[in-house]
Amino acid sequence: MAEKEFQYGLLETSAMLERKNSPRIDLFVRKVCDALEFSKKMQERSTKITQGKIEIYLSSLEDIFLLKSVSSRDSDLIDCENILQKTTLDWKTIYAEILAQEKNLERNQQLIILDHLEALEKRMNIKIPITKKIANLCLEKSILYLAKKPITIKDIQTKIDFPETTIRNQITKLLKKNEIKKVSKKPLTIILK
Repeated sequence: MAEKEFQYGLLETSAMLERKNSPRIDLFVRKVCDALEFSKKMQERSTKITQGKIEIYLSSLEDIFLLKSVSSRDSDLIDCENILQKTTLDWKTIYAEILAQEKNLERNQQLIILDHLEALEKRMNIKIPITKKIANLCLEKSILYLAKKPITIKDIQTKIDFPETTIRNQITKLLKKNEIKKVSKKPLTIILK
């Protein structure tokens, strides 16, 4: 029970509405799990349902999947698994939303999404087409974070679990994008520009 309460505390909700024998409603204002905003594009993808004088907007399954992917709760992982069992998602839409909201996603939140996708791949024995792209985003952000001080590839490798060649390739891209610079060649040491 304490673990469940801890996981719910990580949601950063504005309110949790509960009534006996009814589903719980998590209410978020501005950001979900202090990570993703309910963006204009998400609003446009919503479906409007009118019941008398009440209008309700239902999020697209892609957006529900993404919003549940920034949570570390086991129940959200199960919800995502259920979505994947019942429908085919537009992965380009999900990836585009992640890119559009990159400023809102801190390094660890992208890692939570990556962990979520990898867990689903393993549990369901499937391949999610954006997992590698998300891994590259996480690697890039991690390198930029670590390069606040001079750091070698070996030091990076001890802190993040990626193969050396993958780290080298990402560093080459970051050097070309002028986001980092070489401090020394042997051993290759980088720092933020």
